[in-house]
Amino acid sequence: MNERSDGTDSGPEANISERIDRIIALKKAENEQAIGRLDTVETSWQPVNSELSSQLNEEVSRSGDETESIARAKLSLERNLFTEVATDAVGIAGKVIDRESKAGLPGLNVRMAPPRADTAKIAYLAEAKTDRYGNFNIVLAVKDLPGVSAERLVETARAGAQMRFDVLSPRDELVYSETVTLTAEAGRVQPVTLAVSAADKLAGALEYAKSVRASIEADEQLVARRTANMTAAVDAFQRLPETMLLRIADLKEELSVPPPKIAVAIPVESATAAAVQATRYLGNANTHELHDLENEKPECLISRIRWDHRVPFETEQQAVDAGYDYCAYCFPKGKSKR
Repeated sequence: MNERSDGTDSGPEANISERIDRIIALKKAENEQAIGRLDTVETSWQPVNSELSSQLNEEVSRSGDETESIARAKLSLERNLFTEVATDAVGIAGKVIDRESKAGLPGLNVRMAPPRADTAKIAYLAEAKTDRYGNFNIVLAVKDLPGVSAERLVETARAGAQMRFDVLSPRDELVYSETVTLTAEAGRVQPVTLAVSAADKLAGALEYAKSVRASIEADEQLVARRTANMTAAVDAFQRLPETMLLRIADLKEELSVPPPKIAVAIPVESATAAAVQATRYLGNANTHELHDLENEKPECLISRIRWDHRVPFETEQQAVDAGYDYCAYCFPKGKSKR
């Protein structure tokens, strides 16, 4: 064994111990830093969680608004949603559609007049323009209805009042006219549907109407997928905080475990030499030959036996039971079978 002047061990085992101590100290410092970072994550998780939760709730709310908007748009494709009017007025919930495809035609002017009005000198009572769904709304005050007083409005409505509806193209060309019997009472809304042929002058309006329907259908699919994704995200997020905090706790517990005590391993050669010194009999694992170290002969060639082939035995019987044969030089003649 090598010793320093101060009596301490200066052999390879001491160097290994020092390196192990440095590694353990470094690892401990790294673990403490990691625990500190986990503490930061743990304490800051709540505000982060609140912010993410707020954002998700906003997205879910927005998705719900979009779904409701799409549903309303789909209804508007089929009918006019105008339903309320003042108690001193009469409402018309109108819709101009293509006679063949039933698509609502946008951008058309609709004018209302008494049925016998002279077209050249007509004074229209009201005018409206169809929206992207082909819908138009007209509100007439009771006092403005020709020849109808407020007292007689209900009686007149029951009897039926005829009105002419003229449909004009975006270029203000008359393309359709129809006389409709109105039965709406004051404070009520009556639906009116005008079916026209859009084959010629209204072809552009019909093409746009078809694109509106296709756009709503595409938006409906998109919103449905987005809603499904948001629902899945909310479900996952609701499980995330608990899972995250439990995982942080597990990691901190693992990092808090102190490093194991590491004993310096004696090199193979030293271990074998020590064992050889403590025992009398040495086996050669390569040749399965047993030697008596107290009667060693030059012919035994023990120095040539590799250290990883040297097997110490306390008794001859242990070696024999392990399948070893006696050396013909260091044991009495007749014992060896070689």
